[in-house]
Amino acid sequence: MELPDVETDPISKVDLPQDLMVVGGKKDWDPIEEFWMQKLSKVEEQYETHMVNLERALLEKKVNRRVVSRQDNQIQKLKKQLAEKVQESNKFYKKSSALETDVSTLKTENQKLEEKLSMAVSKFVNVDKDAKVQRAEIRKCNRDMQVLKKKLKQLEHEKRMLTQEVNVKEDEKSRFQQKDATLWRQKSQLLRNLKTLDTERQVQTITNLKLNQTIINVLEDSTLRDKRILLLRRELDEAVQAMKKQRSTLEGCVRQKSLAESKLCDSKVKLKKLKGENRYLRSQLAELNENLSKLQSNLKSLGKERDRLHIELRKTKAQDLAIQNLSRQNAFQKLKLKHKISKLPPIETHLKDDMYDRKCPSVQIDGYKKKIWELERKLADVERKIEESKRRENSYRLRMQRYSALKEQLFWTRKAMLRLEADRQGMEQMIQSFAKTVPRKISFEKLVTDPSILDRIAKHKVLQQRLASQTEKVEHMKEITSFLLKNEEKRRAEDLSGSRQVPSSQPWQLNYWKQRSDMPEVLGGETKAGYYQDYMGFLKQEIPRIKSDLIQLERKKQYLRAQRAASQSRSASVSIIDLDAEDFHQSSLDEVSEEEEEDEEEDEEEEEEVNDAAESV
Repeated sequence: MELPDVETDPISKVDLPQDLMVVGGKKDWDPIEEFWMQKLSKVEEQYETHMVNLERALLEKKVNRRVVSRQDNQIQKLKKQLAEKVQESNKFYKKSSALETDVSTLKTENQKLEEKLSMAVSKFVNVDKDAKVQRAEIRKCNRDMQVLKKKLKQLEHEKRMLTQEVNVKEDEKSRFQQKDATLWRQKSQLLRNLKTLDTERQVQTITNLKLNQTIINVLEDSTLRDKRILLLRRELDEAVQAMKKQRSTLEGCVRQKSLAESKLCDSKVKLKKLKGENRYLRSQLAELNENLSKLQSNLKSLGKERDRLHIELRKTKAQDLAIQNLSRQNAFQKLKLKHKISKLPPIETHLKDDMYDRKCPSVQIDGYKKKIWELERKLADVERKIEESKRRENSYRLRMQRYSALKEQLFWTRKAMLRLEADRQGMEQMIQSFAKTVPRKISFEKLVTDPSILDRIAKHKVLQQRLASQTEKVEHMKEITSFLLKNEEKRRAEDLSGSRQVPSSQPWQLNYWKQRSDMPEVLGGETKAGYYQDYMGFLKQEIPRIKSDLIQLERKKQYLRAQRAASQSRSASVSIIDLDAEDFHQSSLDEVSEEEEEDEEEDEEEEEEVNDAAESV
């Protein structure tokens, strides 16, 4: 059987202890540099994603600022309009006398509005009980708000009509006043001309007093009406403000509910993915346990073979001892024969020589020759058996060494399985801690500057790399054990059939370990503490440099965004000014719809991010 090559034989990839390994040559592949290059690429990807999220947040802030500025301008316009209308109403209602019917209608309408407001408040209080009922009531309240706004518009239209009527009546009053002035002039002329007519003058004075009293009463009534109208105005303003506050609170409740629902969906997705990962890891553990059981059964069979080989070794050793004893006895008998021949008299020796010369048969000499020939044949057989026993001993040593290598591989596989289980539990704990502690939206500044988040990210990546490397090691060990078991089965079959050719030289050599140029920390089953210390020192040097680069890039981005925001605000300042109350209502509805759409898009994006994170895990 030929020796396996060093490059193709998978036994060369077995992780032996440190004292058997010799490092030669320089290191070509640096895992730390590759790890940090991957980490930098991932950090750049995270930076790009966070920059996109920041730009989105800035756009949302700009939109909110525009909306707030629009609302403030519209509120100021409405306040100015209300002040003008109040002044006009004060002027008009001081002089008007026929607005009692209108006031009564306004009172009835105000009572209806108050009843509707009370109903709406009672509805809004019961919103928190059920989410579906809240949505329905919110829609109803929005409809009621639209109806109320329509009614307010109708009331404003009616006010305008009333103001027009008041203007007409004031024109009529001015005409009457002009007529009164002409009458007073005529009166003065009549008084001058008719001093003698005292009776008429008394009648006229009485009528004038009555007219004065009626005018005073009318003025008092008009002042009372003005006060009542002012009170009604204030009540209407308070009701509108209360409705606005309730609307804002309801919108906040709706947003909070949508956020809670999105969080629940995210948590459900995460739980499903974690369950899937747990199932996958459990299946892997079951496979590893099956492989362990197979390896244990193979170890038991190898142990039985080892015992059988020990017994055969003992038998061969006993045969060797017996053969050595026989060889000693033969040598001793040869010495005895030589001694006897040397002690024979010369006549017998002469006769013996004569017998040899004459070639006469002799029974004793033939017997001795046969014995010598048999002993020599036995010696050759014994030497051949000794050589075979030595070859068997070499093969047994090889098998024992392979058996010890298999033991070491089993030990490292068990250790790797324990590490895999510990890393899996650590990953589950990390994921749970992230799901519990990490907020939904992390600012880029916090991600760059917060050391706890950076430590968690580094630990997460180290755990992922450890899992990948350990799974590769376990698969490599499985391949090696399968290869060795196949070779052992082939050798058993060859031993049983007798077709195996044992090599003359000992094949077990460790020279190929000297040709390896890998790191000793990576070769062994366990990495040393110095490797991790160097790794942590490199991290301490590299992390602040990356942080400083990221902070500089963020400052540049902020400066460019500030310039862009200033240009956009200048261009948008012209379009913000010209808006009306109707546009304000429509824009508020559009903003609510846009916010709902943006929330849905954010939820979809977060679900996609969670899916990507689960797949990467």
